[in-house]
Amino acid sequence: DRRISFRMFEYDTHIALLYGISEEVKADASSGTDCRPSLLRFPASIILYLDNNHTIPEQSVCKILLSDNTEALYSVPVIKIQDYSLQQIHQRHLTLFLPFTLLRFRPRLNSAQNPVTKKELTIFVNKIIMILNDELSKNNITQRQYKDYINYLRDAASQIFIHHPQLRKEVTDMLTEIVPSYSALED
Repeated sequence: DRRISFRMFEYDTHIALLYGISEEVKADASSGTDCRPSLLRFPASIILYLDNNHTIPEQSVCKILLSDNTEALYSVPVIKIQDYSLQQIHQRHLTLFLPFTLLRFRPRLNSAQNPVTKKELTIFVNKIIMILNDELSKNNITQRQYKDYINYLRDAASQIFIHHPQLRKEVTDMLTEIVPSYSALED
């Protein structure tokens, strides 16, 4: 959606109006008095894309034409989760990205030339589990967060591999051994 930059400008304007108004005190050299212009500080927002999309630019930009015909560019950085390797996610402690990394298999699910294999998926999920175990051992995430991430991964696999029951079962079985399903926890 090309209008995302305008929506981000709108969201950020509302946040700035609620939390970012302040006054700057500057001395007016010509009159010797203090001038107090208001300052509107915008948040440091980002746009987060979950799935692969190579047509998405590195930043979303909109041009704003002010009443005096001055132009201002409003730019919001774009973060694409699928551009991060598992190693980068681990190094930067971006565990929130992990459940979405399973989306990288979606383009190949119906591929005859390069289909997703159970072995490849198992290796990938094992790497995610090792990252979560390391984050847990270093107290970067809590035990509760660890369990939540495992459940998010299981939920993501259920949706992504909904028409590929063997792959879905492979991931679900791997993760169920670690943390019981929600229904098992309720029982």
